[in-house]
Amino acid sequence: MGKYLNSKTLLPIKYFAFVSLFLGLTLTAFQNCGKSQQASQNAGADQFITQSTEDVNKVTVHMEPFINNPELITHPQYRQVHSIEVSLLQKTYRALDVNNDGLGPTLPLKDLQSQNLEDLFKQASVCKPLNKSLSPETICTMEFRLAYADLHNAQETVSLGQAENGCVTPVDLCGDDASLLRSYLKELVEDYFHSTQGN
Repeated sequence: MGKYLNSKTLLPIKYFAFVSLFLGLTLTAFQNCGKSQQASQNAGADQFITQSTEDVNKVTVHMEPFINNPELITHPQYRQVHSIEVSLLQKTYRALDVNNDGLGPTLPLKDLQSQNLEDLFKQASVCKPLNKSLSPETICTMEFRLAYADLHNAQETVSLGQAENGCVTPVDLCGDDASLLRSYLKELVEDYFHSTQGN
């Protein structure tokens, strides 16, 4: 014959059921919170359209972001040079003034400089951020950034690194290629001034 459960036997069962229910609800809430945070992060992430740089044939390097080297101040053309034009087809580079007229000599790219730029543009892509709508409450810092370079091909010119304020994600090369290009161009600017120091 079966035994009846008395009140003392029921207490541990009720307690166990209550604890199990509490843990289940807590775990579900935690999982939902994690999903909500992840969805929020994904929603706030920048989205891009990409464009290959394989057909880039010329680079215009803007001087402003690269002239923080005190050694260059003593160069006679320091104040006159507005940009440096790099021809990947002719493998040369030269300085331009504010009117895009040539200044000084046209110099040949070193073999390593030419190869580095060619290899980079063969595999790199430009990341163009899609415009995001900002709420009226959004406060953007007055952080205007000048373009550090323009990439040219037969059809168009793309400016890299320019931003009107702190809320704007600038157009630039995707991933680590942006910093790699900056390092190549910085070296090229310094090389130009050192090579023409006596002119």
